[in-house]
Amino acid sequence: MFVPVLLLLIIWTVHLVMMQYDLKLYRYGVHPRHADGLPGILLSPFLHSPSDWNHIINNSLPIFVLSWALFYFYREIAFSILGIIWITMGTCVWLSANPESYHIGISGVIYGLAGFLFFSGVFRRNKHLLALSLLVVFEYGGMIWGIFPLQERVSWESHLWGAVVGTILAYYYREDGPKQKKYQWEIEEELGLDEEIGDYWKTPDQIQQTSEIKYHYKSKEKKED
Repeated sequence: MFVPVLLLLIIWTVHLVMMQYDLKLYRYGVHPRHADGLPGILLSPFLHSPSDWNHIINNSLPIFVLSWALFYFYREIAFSILGIIWITMGTCVWLSANPESYHIGISGVIYGLAGFLFFSGVFRRNKHLLALSLLVVFEYGGMIWGIFPLQERVSWESHLWGAVVGTILAYYYREDGPKQKKYQWEIEEELGLDEEIGDYWKTPDQIQQTSEIKYHYKSKEKKED
């Protein structure tokens, strides 16, 4: 819970300070292909529109839920996943997005986390993580439309690159992180031990019923005095 709560605290603190003192912090967002926009690769996810409260409100619950799921189910690699999505997505936006606008908000990271959590369950074929994938689709499946340039003043480039980076990371880290629990019989089957052990699963009564017992009789010779 530490990282999700910390993210929310920073985002809301920055936003409230910006509103209180009428600061133009959007200038620290990603300004594509401009030198002044390079700091935005790190800072833009903490910035949200001062003229639209829906921007920060709509991003708060998804970033909390998805980052919590990341650190709960993928604790070993969670910091790597979050950091790579954060930096790579911002860099791709700086290189390719509309240079006439500043790109701010944490929605690109949200798309990256959603893409990672969904496809990670698919690539791993882990029933528990597949359930998480279905939950992500159920709750946030409508976000798919955000990767297309359908709305003005929406950084669809951030959404697109976030989803792409998250999907690539899901495939790259498919062997890392949580492992699906294997039962003893599955391990023995993989190692070929089940053939050597034979009917180890049968009870003694079952083995006795299916066993063939052969008796050999030898006549006893009469001894002479």
